[in-house]
Amino acid sequence: FGSRQYLHCFFVMASMSNDNASHSVARLTLEAIVQHGIDTLYCVPGVQNDNFFDVLFDHQDRLKPIQVRHEQSAAYMALGAALSTGKPQAFCVVPGPGMLNATAAMCTAYSVGAPVFALIGQVPSKGIGKGKGLLHEIKDQSGHLERLTKFTTLITNPTEAEAQLRAAFEAMLSGRRGPVAVEIPPNVYKMPSGVVNVPDFMYRPPDMRVDPDQVAKAASVVAEAKCPMIMIGGGAADAGTYVRELAELLGAPVVPFRVGHGIVPTDHFCSMYASVAYRMWNDVDVVIGIGSRMSCARDWGTAGLKIVRIEIDATELPKVVAPGKHSPDAVILADAKVGTAALVAELSGKSLVCAEGKDARLAESERLSTSFRAEVTDRFKVACGLLEAIQRGCPDDVVFVDEMTNLGYISKFLWRTSGPRHHLSTGYQGNLGWGYASALGAANALRGKKRVLSINGDGGFLFTGVEMASAKLHEIPLVAVVVNDNAFGNVKSLQERWYGGRNIACQLASPDFVKMAESFGIAATRADTPEELESAVRKAFEASTPYLIEVQLDDTLESPHPDYVLLPQIRS
Repeated sequence: FGSRQYLHCFFVMASMSNDNASHSVARLTLEAIVQHGIDTLYCVPGVQNDNFFDVLFDHQDRLKPIQVRHEQSAAYMALGAALSTGKPQAFCVVPGPGMLNATAAMCTAYSVGAPVFALIGQVPSKGIGKGKGLLHEIKDQSGHLERLTKFTTLITNPTEAEAQLRAAFEAMLSGRRGPVAVEIPPNVYKMPSGVVNVPDFMYRPPDMRVDPDQVAKAASVVAEAKCPMIMIGGGAADAGTYVRELAELLGAPVVPFRVGHGIVPTDHFCSMYASVAYRMWNDVDVVIGIGSRMSCARDWGTAGLKIVRIEIDATELPKVVAPGKHSPDAVILADAKVGTAALVAELSGKSLVCAEGKDARLAESERLSTSFRAEVTDRFKVACGLLEAIQRGCPDDVVFVDEMTNLGYISKFLWRTSGPRHHLSTGYQGNLGWGYASALGAANALRGKKRVLSINGDGGFLFTGVEMASAKLHEIPLVAVVVNDNAFGNVKSLQERWYGGRNIACQLASPDFVKMAESFGIAATRADTPEELESAVRKAFEASTPYLIEVQLDDTLESPHPDYVLLPQIRS
């Protein structure tokens, strides 16, 4: 099965008739994608997927291809679209190097529970696992994908395609959501599936029910709390109304960390940044985790603490417990929205210990938050000036996409977020360079509904900055701010802080980003002061086209990690 036979395989398949008695595997795949509300396919086409794209040609009104310049960008754009909408999204790449280029986005989708459907090519089915050096062949591609996704399946038998596609979408959308991968060899795409009528592929989750005994136990623990705290993550994105009701009932601060910002809007009196919550952690006696890994509780220490979790994934439960315990003190194993609603209903009308002193606790929370903001504004004057200028220039409901840059880290405790899915981040993966392409996906998915802002450092931006070509081609109205200090700024700052200024491998020679953007046909400008930056951001959003703003810095911004992010254990 050599290269000549490999190419012959494609020519023969391309000449095969589409007039089969049953639908081809390619057509079934398209139907499964479209029926789940996916209308865009982020992609880099290639020979192993040509038979799918040939079918797609006649259905572009239902599934629009957005071709990009690099596979990592296709996957990141699907990720950004999924995070900003909460709905399934899809990308398609060739096998081998194409699949490997997409893996950073796939592991990030896994870390943040994003419903991303990865359509991955394969070598012709007779060549899988043979190690004959076929085009784009790698050893055990399925095994690689299994370690990056919630579910992976390889379709080699066309009559099983329908069942495998159903299984993929069910895995993606049931329980804790996550990315799935479906591999299809080029010859299998053309094969008749045995399915004559287009089936109903739509996965409909069963009605969510909660165990009343679990709810009663959780309520009994919470009712005895003197100083409760609520920690939220991305899993609570649809539970905002009930999280807010619970917080107001208890007088408890609501604390996001890497993700979850805006589920309770930043300007709500119960909302609290994690770095502020750390300062009252020793006073907390009950913490309620909702759709969150509760990594802050794990890192800060849990001695003497009672833990209540509203969690859909039972495997998470033993990971954050008090010393000497093997499980939380109470668990509601359910979707965050349903579980939180049930807890609020159970607590309503109950006598709550935390009711006494509630006003005093809220006043102390406000004092801590106000003091903290004044402290970091003074400590990080330049960064805060830039962030505040950007925020003033943005629409109130802007979707903010951060990046692994000092300005992005500081945004975790300064940016004001108005709603769920309005502050997009990478979760625990923290992968540099994710921001611009992911923001493009968000801006494309939210086109005509909400505007999107991407902040970047010069180091991370060039990971996917070439996608300015895609932004122009598809006229995606993304506003990007690039802070250019000619360095991997966070690395440089930490080397100066922790290693006596022994800077190594952190200096960069970055381009003129304004000229770079203009070479792609994108409007661009430079802002030298906060006032100019605010004006430039406002003007960029008025333009409703792709736009780039460069901010040049003579000195690297200070990293907030040592004193405000990597916080040591205080309950031991």
